[in-house]
Amino acid sequence: LNNKSGLDSMKQKAKELGYHVKITSDKFKGYSKNFGRVLIEKLGSRKNICLIAGCETTVKIKEDHFESGKGGRNQEICLGALDHIEDFTLASIDSDGVDGITDAAGAIIDKETFYISSSHKLYPDTYLAKNNSFGFFKKTNSLIYTGKTGINVMDFVVLLRR
Repeated sequence: LNNKSGLDSMKQKAKELGYHVKITSDKFKGYSKNFGRVLIEKLGSRKNICLIAGCETTVKIKEDHFESGKGGRNQEICLGALDHIEDFTLASIDSDGVDGITDAAGAIIDKETFYISSSHKLYPDTYLAKNNSFGFFKKTNSLIYTGKTGINVMDFVVLLRR
């Protein structure tokens, strides 16, 4: 298994489910909190679309939150995009099943996640500033758990709109 075969398998499955599919990147690098928004911008107004990306993004950890914040790149990808969520679903997972120093593989968000966080007065920017995406998604029940997979080829991000 490698990054390309993982992306190709995801593309095939999305096609089987009736989506128009585009692999937008197989090696994106940049800040995690911005990557979800980058994908959302590529989505445009198209319907029945699946965008897939492979990436190795970066979380900029603030020194004063090094020990208090918890989470990983994939959780931060979703948290950075939450305020921009509309009629689509965004999921980001680490292929090895461990995102950062947590037992979660990543997170999944949609409009419901936005409504839950708003009703509980959970503000993404506050949690991003504290490097605590795990704490946020634990409260919204949006974490993805797979267990350790024994494979580490890259992080995978999927954006879906029906």
